[in-house]
Amino acid sequence: MSTLYVVPWYSCNLDCPHCHVHKRQFTFNKDKFMNSLNNAEYDEVVLFGGEPTMVWVQFKDIIETGKITSVSSNMVMYPTHFIKSVFVPYMLKYNISVATSWNLKRFKTLEQVERWAANVKALTDENVDVLLLITLTEDLLEAPLSHVIHAL
Repeated sequence: MSTLYVVPWYSCNLDCPHCHVHKRQFTFNKDKFMNSLNNAEYDEVVLFGGEPTMVWVQFKDIIETGKITSVSSNMVMYPTHFIKSVFVPYMLKYNISVATSWNLKRFKTLEQVERWAANVKALTDENVDVLLLITLTEDLLEAPLSHVIHAL
């Protein structure tokens, strides 16, 4: 099995302490990106970033190629009603799984934590395949396992 990770842009709506991708400079060339994606021959194609849902119109065009098998998202870009009514139908139509990372330090507000949890629940309620990644930062590695499990 071969997997291709595609990064259309590095922009992100979060400033996670363990990630510096959003600080990279990058100019998105849609024609070049779409041409490369359409000609890619891989078993799995993961849409990665930054936050790949940041530019919805371009995100939608990328999904509609039918090439993407998984999207890696922080799941706080959009409110839950948008996730349920717009995002979920795309994931189901194109049989795309969603990977999201859990680590409380990535969120700046309780609202972001709550949005993340509600959005993940909205995905799983609609039977979208969700891959939950736990970002093992120093604080999590030092925490007792019972605290980490309780927080989830």
